[in-house]
Amino acid sequence: NSPIFTGTPSLPSGATAYTQMQGANNNEVATTNFVNNAVRTKANDNNVVHLSGAETITGTKSFNSTTEIGIRSNNSGNCYGIYSDNSSSGIGYYTSNSGQGKGFVVANALNSFGNPFESSYAGVTNFTVNSLGNIYANSFAKTGGKAAQFLKADGSVDEIDVVRNIAKE
Repeated sequence: NSPIFTGTPSLPSGATAYTQMQGANNNEVATTNFVNNAVRTKANDNNVVHLSGAETITGTKSFNSTTEIGIRSNNSGNCYGIYSDNSSSGIGYYTSNSGQGKGFVVANALNSFGNPFESSYAGVTNFTVNSLGNIYANSFAKTGGKAAQFLKADGSVDEIDVVRNIAKE
């Protein structure tokens, strides 16, 4: 028979309890000692991702969420939120958007400072996008563009001769 427990259950006087074997998966009542050992073992297990502390995690990890943020980094110090050290020919960050959502969004709070996007090479910044959306770069190049062309605001190109002809008029 299974009694209904109320208050803080304990063994009847003179009864002897036994602690289940590690990994036991049955309907027997577990002792506090068994539960504490199981939790302690899992907390120190190298096969789980812990909520705090530094860890190196290998392999592919999938985060699926239909209503919330898949990966969130709350960064309140002078450190990296999400950091990718890509020393190979692979992709540091990749986002694939197959729906109507957005692949990558950077949202800055009112009165925030700093650049949402910044790229550097050999320690020298070569482009930034500030919180107002202004782009600062050493140059802009259009794929397939030629030296005798200029880039127009709509993304199309025109020949330099067009400008010369307009100037002559």
